[in-house]
Amino acid sequence: FMMENPKSKVQADADARLLQSNTFQKHIEATQRELKEQLNDHQRYIKTVENELAHLQLQLKLNVGPRKMASEFLRGKIEAQNEVLAGVRRRHAEAKKALADCEAELQAEEQEKERLCSELNLLVAESTAAQLAKLEELKNHLDMLSRWSSRMGHNTSSAEADAACQQAHAFAT
Repeated sequence: FMMENPKSKVQADADARLLQSNTFQKHIEATQRELKEQLNDHQRYIKTVENELAHLQLQLKLNVGPRKMASEFLRGKIEAQNEVLAGVRRRHAEAKKALADCEAELQAEEQEKERLCSELNLLVAESTAAQLAKLEELKNHLDMLSRWSSRMGHNTSSAEADAACQQAHAFAT
C-alpha cells in the first residue's frame, strides 16, 4: 500500500502544477486587471488635469493678452513721457542758465548805473560848490563895490559906475 503508483504521482504533480499554474494565471490576470484599472484611473486623472490646464491657459491668455497689451501701451507712453520730460528738463536748465546770465547782466548794469549816479552827484556837488564859491565871490565883490560907491558918494559919473560894473562882470566870469 505504501507503494504508490508512479503514474499517479506524475499525474498528481501535473495536477499540482496545473493548479499552481492556474492560480498564478488568475493572480496575473487579477494583477493585470488591477493595473489596467489603475492605468485607466490615472489616464482619466491626467485628462482631467490636462483639461484644467488647457482651461487655465485659455483664461491666462484671455487675461494676460489684454494686460500685456495694456502694459506695453503704458510702457510706450512712459517712454514718450520720458522724452518729453527730458526736453522740459533741458529747457528748464537752459532757462535757469539764461536767468542766471540775465541776473548777472542786471547786476552789472545796476552797478554801472550806481557808478554813473555817483559821478553825477559828485559833479553836481562840485558844480554847486563852485557856484556857491562864485556867488560868495560876487557877493564880496558887490559888497566891495557898494562900499566903494558909498565912499565916493553920489558924485561918481555913470561912466565910472559902468566901468565898475564891467569890472565886476569880468571878475565873475
